[in-house]
Amino acid sequence: MSQYTRKEVIEKIKTGISLEGANLQGLDLWGANLEKADLWGANLRGTNLKGAYLRGANLAEADLKNADLEGADLWGANLGGAYLRKANLNKADLREADLSVANLSRAQLNQADLREVDLEGADLRGVELIDVDLSDAVLDKADLRGTNITGANIWGISHVGWRIEGIIAEHIYNCNSAWDKTVKNKSRQNLSPGQFEILFKSMPTIELVLSDSLNLQNYLPIMGLVEIINTRRPQMLFEVKTIKKVGLYMVIRFSVIRDEYLEDAASCLSQLAADKSLPQQITQLLHKKGIDLSTKNDNMYNFKNALINAYNSNGEPLYQPAA
Repeated sequence: MSQYTRKEVIEKIKTGISLEGANLQGLDLWGANLEKADLWGANLRGTNLKGAYLRGANLAEADLKNADLEGADLWGANLGGAYLRKANLNKADLREADLSVANLSRAQLNQADLREVDLEGADLRGVELIDVDLSDAVLDKADLRGTNITGANIWGISHVGWRIEGIIAEHIYNCNSAWDKTVKNKSRQNLSPGQFEILFKSMPTIELVLSDSLNLQNYLPIMGLVEIINTRRPQMLFEVKTIKKVGLYMVIRFSVIRDEYLEDAASCLSQLAADKSLPQQITQLLHKKGIDLSTKNDNMYNFKNALINAYNSNGEPLYQPAA
């Protein structure tokens, strides 16, 4: 039983009083304004938070098992390490929320807005993620075994070291404009059983992190870099996975076919990044393909001082040479 009434909880939160570790089990807080509430480690088992306003709330390590959060506004909320097993989060707004290392096993998040959500290391086994928007979400090291993501928009997701054995995906979308139905429908990809797992299984990954001041104008120099490495090490199947701006940095992620090639690939990339002749090599290579690329803007080729990170297929950091 809850140690406070609904009225008492709302009043305390309104006046900025912390409810850290409070016992609110089974309390009816339907539609309550709990903006920026401090509920760290609170017992919210079976609590009715349907339609509640929880923007910016601190629910880190809170116990929300079987809680009803359908339609709740949790934009920017901190749910890191929270226990949300079997919770109802259907149609919840979780944009930019922190759900890292949270336990969401067997929870329902159908039609939830998960844009830019942090789910790193989260337990998502058996979760229903039908028709969700996962644009730019972080799913590194997340466990999605047996999860149903049919109809999800996976544009720009980060998924280094995730586990997706037995994942269910009858169709997915991959577009940066999920709310434009025409664009979204064109990006639809129908999948056969097991196909998603084959297409998106975690691969050994190398990151090239460039400062924004480098002003990477387009991906052609990166494509040239990839071709040079593949010419030297064809067995690695070195390829670009994503090019994405993260804060003040440009992050380019590459993959290789097996963990055993990871260190060699990272070393090769590091050596090339520091090679003063790289712009000329790339320009000559592209010229042979009928692509003339001006070398007047050195920033397009300047990979010096970049940071290189490498992760094996389990998402474990392996090698971090400075370029």
